[in-house]
Amino acid sequence: MFHIDDIIKEAIDYISPKKQEEAPVDPKAKSKKVVEPVYVDIFEGKNTVVYKQTAQSIKEAYFQGEGLPRKIDLAEYVLDDFLLNTLVVERLKL
Repeated sequence: MFHIDDIIKEAIDYISPKKQEEAPVDPKAKSKKVVEPVYVDIFEGKNTVVYKQTAQSIKEAYFQGEGLPRKIDLAEYVLDDFLLNTLVVERLKL
């Protein structure tokens, strides 16, 4: 079962990945290697053009600034039914 809030959050996170925070280095660790964070594309090899465009349109229209608003129903916050329907359909295709 899909929740529209989860689909919106996933789409916004997909088009604007967060930077990984560096873990503090343990001075007692034997290995002093620094591990570089790697971005993994969860839809690698799939056609995500319309998905990204729709997510970008939703982000620009409704979620300006830092991150998503908390403690609100995102589906009610996004007023454009066409964008929501397109986002859900494209997500189901992936």
